[in-house]
Amino acid sequence: MIYYNEVIYGHVVAVIEFLGTFAFAISGIRHAAAKKFDWFGGFVCGVAVAIGGGTLRDMMLGLTPFWMTSSYYLVCTFMAQVFVIIFAHSLKRLDNTWFFFDTIGLALFTVAGLQKTLDCGHPFWVAIIMGTITGSAGGVIRDVLLNNVPVIFRKEIYAMASVLGGFAYWVMMSIGLDISVSVTSSFFIIVLIRVFAVKYHISLPVLKGEEDDDEEEEVDNDSEAVGIDDGKTFGVGDGNVSGVGDGKTIVDDGNVGVDYRKVGVGDGKIERNDEKVIDVDGK
Repeated sequence: MIYYNEVIYGHVVAVIEFLGTFAFAISGIRHAAAKKFDWFGGFVCGVAVAIGGGTLRDMMLGLTPFWMTSSYYLVCTFMAQVFVIIFAHSLKRLDNTWFFFDTIGLALFTVAGLQKTLDCGHPFWVAIIMGTITGSAGGVIRDVLLNNVPVIFRKEIYAMASVLGGFAYWVMMSIGLDISVSVTSSFFIIVLIRVFAVKYHISLPVLKGEEDDDEEEEVDNDSEAVGIDDGKTFGVGDGNVSGVGDGKTIVDDGNVGVDYRKVGVGDGKIERNDEKVIDVDGK
């Protein structure tokens, strides 16, 4: 049985919405600043991150998108942009600023999505999916606008942190813990998972495609071509010349591991290295 105090619940949701919107907006604006966007472009990226995930969630739940019911969220994004403009130099000196705000927004919006879905009467497995969408979809929209590969499609632990945090939220609410305890605990669980995953390079396995197999075959073939089993370098022997197309010529006089190179500078001169190397016959 899920229990929560209505008054506490209202305050918790309000705080989550403000902090999540502010944190995600700063994340989007800072990424836009790195791409040299103007103020309007930065605001658009901030809004996209702040409301993107929640908008998709509300549309799937059949609700009016939350930002259309109040100008509060646009005002919050505007405040985030003013904050970034004023403290731009200070933020640049913080190497982990983007990661910090992005992680905060991910955790807060995941919890908000979970609770809103449960309020609509959906089961917990739907709530976990909606919480993950709420937390990560805004970042996908941001990365698309900035022409970057979305973070959740890389090997970093990002959306999975939301999923695990959602499961933790479900367990705590199922055993009857107060909502403030469940929200706070889930928030820190998501943050800690993300921090430890980045710090210790924990990631999901990367899918291996046909191109990777082809590259491995090319590497193997190249290794065989460069082999010196027969006492010849690059498979060229007895003074034969092999043109390589980059202005260099490789000549092999039968010595092992010796290359004579000519740099194509147009004067017809040949620079040779006559250092002797004992061949396989011991000569």
